Amino acid sequence: MPIWMRRRIDRFEPTVSSPAIGGVVHFQDQMDHYHYTDKEFVEQMRSASFPPALFDHEAHLRLGWVMIRTHGPDRAAELLCDLIQNYARAIGEAEMYDRALTITATRIIALCIMRSNATDFTTFLAEFPKLGNGFRELIGAYNEGGSAGVETIL
Repeated sequence: MPIWMRRRIDRFEPTVSSPAIGGVVHFQDQMDHYHYTDKEFVEQMRSASFPPALFDHEAHLRLGWVMIRTHGPDRAAELLCDLIQNYARAIGEAEMYDRALTITATRIIALCIMRSNATDFTTFLAEFPKLGNGFRELIGAYNEGGSAGVETIL
């Protein structure tokens, strides 16, 4: 994996120590995006009014999960790229946005959604703990072997 991608992933990989539920690190006690409905969450991201401190790795995953379930993977990838880039620009973090990483992450989340029986985000994370605590590994597997690479890890 290229060094530039590793540095960007480090920003999104969970680092806060928190009890794991089903092998997934949750930040509900420290940072709580769960107080927002899916609709409120997306709308606040669109208007760049979502608190930046709450937009952690898990919130990125949730945004991807909501958008893919609403728009399908291809359209969601386009929308997420625009949404996250605009949000990053609005909060003064434009240099942190990475289109390739956003597209790859969207594809990985979509693969998990296709294999999931979950109807809510928390259950979805519990089904795929690697999304929360092994995302760097999933990105590397996708970059080396595409969907097949990710499938071997999930």
